[in-house]
Amino acid sequence: MSAESIDAYEIACLEVGIENASPQQRIAAGKAIVSLLQSSNLPDDGHVVLSNLLLKLTVDPVRAVRKEMVDAIKNLRGLSEDLVFSIISDDDELALPFLAVTKSLNKRMMVAIAKVGDAARKTVIAARGDCPAEAADILIANAPAEIVVELLSNLEIQLNAGQYEKIIERHGSDRPVCAQLAKRTDLPAQMKVMMARAVSEEMRTKVETTDMASTLKSQRMIDIAEEEAILKISATTKPVERARLVSYLCDRQLLTPSLLLRAACSGEMAFVESALSLLSGLPILRVRNLMYTQGAMSLRAVHSRANLPRVLFDPLRIACDVERQRQADNKQLSQDHFGKQVVEAIVTKYESFSPEKRTELLQLVQSYGSPRTRELAAHLLETEQLGEQSALAA
Repeated sequence: MSAESIDAYEIACLEVGIENASPQQRIAAGKAIVSLLQSSNLPDDGHVVLSNLLLKLTVDPVRAVRKEMVDAIKNLRGLSEDLVFSIISDDDELALPFLAVTKSLNKRMMVAIAKVGDAARKTVIAARGDCPAEAADILIANAPAEIVVELLSNLEIQLNAGQYEKIIERHGSDRPVCAQLAKRTDLPAQMKVMMARAVSEEMRTKVETTDMASTLKSQRMIDIAEEEAILKISATTKPVERARLVSYLCDRQLLTPSLLLRAACSGEMAFVESALSLLSGLPILRVRNLMYTQGAMSLRAVHSRANLPRVLFDPLRIACDVERQRQADNKQLSQDHFGKQVVEAIVTKYESFSPEKRTELLQLVQSYGSPRTRELAAHLLETEQLGEQSALAA
């Protein structure tokens, strides 16, 4: 039977045949209908009638008939919404594979499933490469964590900063969600910071004890871990994104003297440059020039214009001197090696520094340097104290 030869009488016969035929005959008739629906020459009214016949087969009381129909039409485009929803309302074994591959889902249908579908059907929508932003928004706002994980696993979907922020707000302490977020190559740096802070906040709620000293120590360790995480994120970002990250931190009052000290003591100078550029209102190239080529007075001008605390100036000056030498030597330095050179500079350079000033700077490095740098500074401070005690004993 061809599309050209089909007429109302034949359609009526086909309909009667479906009503009275055996399951195998209904399957054969259904496959014939599918072949006709695939014809580009089928008139509109014929398409409607055949689709209605096919709809009857998708609700056939015999499951084998329904299964054969689903397999036959899963790759068809332009199926009616009634027909599609009829299939996806069937049992999961038939409905879910169809829902995953059908080309007849439009945006409105996927949004409807995201709103009112059960967890299994929402999960399939989240995994589809053509999941629309509107459906993703609904899932992000309302779906449980396991469906959000499925959405994040779908690398064909491009999510925006607002969607990421909502995910982190709802599920930022959920380990599977965080693990999947970390795999997203389009995750903005500020969203990574949000993740780190969500983990920190969860940890803070778990360390409160009746022992105030113990609680404060634990909170301090969490603060250090959070700052180290922020600097690690900054180190892996491109300059433009780093500037956005610094702006984000500033807007949320997270661009603290503590964070800048930690960056300077561990050699994260790109972060320091971006921070000073933002805080001073100077272009970053100008800031770099003042930091590395113009000497201490120029750095002081940037420091003053950025309205930073006085205590930051000498650590920044020393870090800039170490960075200047690193650039001249054209070599990379790990956080520990950079910190070691900062400590060596404190001890051996800067004749204007008093013993008290050197001690103060070593104490800052002990608090804000990398782990090995902190150990080195602590050792030097201990040695200095022992020397003072020996002198007093003598």
